[in-house]
Formats: sequence, C-alpha cells, structure tokens
Amino acid sequence: MSQPAGWEEFGLPIKLNVQGAKLTEEQFMHLCQENPELRIELTAKGELVIMPPTGTKTGLRNSTLTYELVAWAKIDSMGLVFASSTLFTLPNGAKRSPDASWVRRDRWDALSEEQQEGAAPLCPDFVVELRSPTDRLSDLQEKMQEYIDNGARLGWLIDPLDKRGYVYRPAQPVEALDNPTTLSGAPVLPGFVLHVRELWQKTLASVRRQAPCSHCPCGMLASPEKQQGGQAMALPLAGIRVLDIASMLAGPYGATMLGDMGADVIKIEPPYGDESRTIGPKVDNDSGYFVGINRNKRGIVLDLTKPEGRDLYFRLVRTADIIIDNLRPQAKAKLGISYEETCKYNSKIICISVSAFGQDGPYAGRPGIDPLAQALTGFMGVTGERDGK
Repeated sequence: MSQPAGWEEFGLPIKLNVQGAKLTEEQFMHLCQENPELRIELTAKGELVIMPPTGTKTGLRNSTLTYELVAWAKIDSMGLVFASSTLFTLPNGAKRSPDASWVRRDRWDALSEEQQEGAAPLCPDFVVELRSPTDRLSDLQEKMQEYIDNGARLGWLIDPLDKRGYVYRPAQPVEALDNPTTLSGAPVLPGFVLHVRELWQKTLASVRRQAPCSHCPCGMLASPEKQQGGQAMALPLAGIRVLDIASMLAGPYGATMLGDMGADVIKIEPPYGDESRTIGPKVDNDSGYFVGINRNKRGIVLDLTKPEGRDLYFRLVRTADIIIDNLRPQAKAKLGISYEETCKYNSKIICISVSAFGQDGPYAGRPGIDPLAQALTGFMGVTGERDGK
C-alpha cells in the first residue's frame, strides 16, 4: 500500500512571485484568512512564501517555547509576547511571522489601534525561529539575518534536527552552538534562560512546576485557589507577591509556606543556581530536595552582581509585597540591595531576613550553617555516642 504523501514531497515551502500583482495589505490579509491551514509570508522582493502547517511534535515544541517566554514576560512586564501566527510588517516591506517574538511595550503602545489589528509595522526586538522537518536551514538563516537587518536586537534559530542553536545580534557574527544546554536572553531579555535541550528530547519535559498535592491533608495547591464543596475558594494570601532570594533551606522553606497559602512566589536564583539543586536524590536531573523545598513557585535567573540584573530585580521589587533572603547585611550592601536601597523602589515592602546571626550585633557579619549553629549552642555536644565517636 502506498504511503500518504508528506508535505516535504511537494517541495514546501513554496515561493510564488506575485510582485506584478501588487497585493495590498487588505488583499494579503484576506488571502491569509482564507487559508488558515497554511502559514503565508511575503518577502521584500514580492514573493509569497507558503508554508505547511506544523507537525505535532513541532507544535509541541512551539507551545513549550512560547509558554516559557510568556512566563518570563509576565514577571518582567516590560514587553509583550506574540505567538507563531502573528504577522509583522518589517521596515523593508516583508511580512514575516516568527515562531515566537517579543516587543517592548512602549513600541507596541506607540502603534495605532488599526496598526495593532493588522500586520503591525515593526520588527520585534526578539525573534525565534524553530526549525521543522519541512524547513530549509538556509531559508531560516536568511530570515534571521533579515530580522537583524530590520531592527531586531536578538534572534535565536533553534534547530532540533541537528541539535544546534544560532544566536544573532546586530553588528556581531552569528554564534553557532552545538547541542547547547541553555540559551540566555540577556541583555535584551534580562533573566530569561531557555533550557533548549528540552525542545529536542523525544518526550518534552514537563514545565518545572509542582503539581497539586492531592494526597496531602494540608491541601497544598500550585495555584492560589483550593476546592471546597466543588467551589473554588481563594487562599488567604492570594494576591500577595513574594520575592524569594534565599538559598538552601530556611529562607526558601518560609517562602514555600507562603506559597502554600496562595501567595505568588517568585524564586530568584543566580546563574549557577541554588546550592540545594546539587543535593540528591535526583529524578530526571532535578534534585528532590530542591523541588520539595521550592514547590508552588515561579523562577527567574538574575545576576545581581551586574547592573542589568539589579535593574530587573528592582523592577520586580516595585510589584512585590514581601522579600525573603538569608544574606548577611554586608552581602546585601555589596550587591546594592540593602533594605534602605530597596525601600527607594517600594516604601511599603516587607523584608524578612533569615540570616544565621541576624542583621545587627557582634556576629551579624558572620556566615553560618546548621552544623555551626549546633556547635555554638552546645547542641552538638549532647548528641551522638558517649565517647564522641
């Protein structure tokens, strides 16, 4: 029995020269609306580019990518994310629809209502193209360069077929990465890190969120609502935002308890991650210890030693109600995130510091961990075997 023909057998994507037709904006948009099963673009040379619908796996990769970008953008709040069906009119006249894109909010707000409804006349600040089996790599590379030439500040071409990533920046050579673990959006998208290897696994990893704890008598949920008598009931801290910049156990666990009661907790980690990520046992390379202590949280990576990291941190501070840390006073002052500095951005912020020796006193500047506390208090001396072994 013959096999059904795949799109690749028809040589798609197809390019049709319609320059002589001089399609108007209205005619082009009508053509797209009449053929919703296809993705249609128009090049600067007046060629129609007709692309097949995405396959199931490519669609899953696209949705995963868009979800991660949207989750970051909700925290950042400085721009808007657009999905793969969105058309933009570039300065060179081409009409393109990247697989995912991000536009600064001020640029979007500068457009009229009519411009926003159509193929918006701008090039996104950030674009992503995700190669599918029907895409020619050379075509995508040309498209990525076109985005950069028309004003994009950052572009990613992700190739799951060859497990490669290509990073495009203005006035810089293309950076080709073999089997990269992550891609960083800094400085255009400060704090956005995509775990790119998940996009080419046979089974895409689920988003790193904790599922509702249905078996636990405490009724903990990953959302600020719980069920009671078939009705959704808001948890007591719903609407409260907590920034968790603590690490290991005490501080993060305190933030987790607030999340269990409905608070929106955003865990902020340095580029190397929370130290508790290294503690076993591990499942799918995730530390069970870390996941248990940090359930019910969203996450973002910020390098607070750099100006762009602090800038995004203080933008988050403006939206927060509570900050939890376990840093020494000197460490916070060195990073420029002391209580006094933080209050300049949000005078009503509540700061909770779970440091080893408090924020003042003779030992305030000393670091501390659990065994040290046990030794100083004498608790360690009254435990263990009689002979000290």
